[in-house]
Amino acid sequence: MGTDLGKIYGVQKKTGVKLDIPVHRLYKLNNEGTQIESIFDYADWRVYEEIWNSFSDRENGTIYINHANINSVRKSVHAFENGELEKSYAYFSDDATVSDINLPYGTKLSWDEAKANDQSFLKTWEIESIDRVGYPDYFEYNLREIFLMYYLGEGSD
Repeated sequence: MGTDLGKIYGVQKKTGVKLDIPVHRLYKLNNEGTQIESIFDYADWRVYEEIWNSFSDRENGTIYINHANINSVRKSVHAFENGELEKSYAYFSDDATVSDINLPYGTKLSWDEAKANDQSFLKTWEIESIDRVGYPDYFEYNLREIFLMYYLGEGSD
């Protein structure tokens, strides 16, 4: 038996998927040790699955411009704008988390922390209006059961 450790680098020509994976190879030699009879590769082959999947078009969910979830977000935002915090918060689950661009990367606030931040904000600021710019898109992804909503700005495609 023989063994080696190496890395495979490359870009698949048709799909553009990049390879950069470590590989451990185990070689079985003939009794004389002069010829290789078989090779066993140990590597993370998920990248090859990505290459295989990339040879054909594949949908990953649905994008909505009108949806009940968009309506819920609108109603929550309007209630917040009008100072009806409990009505606004009723649209959130008790275990909701909030990410904020002003927080360190990867940090999330618990729902109670987010509501406390709202209270702190409202002590200093008065909301005159919350204006929507653009249109909403609601995404339902198939692969990981992720649901997102974005507002795309005026002129966005």
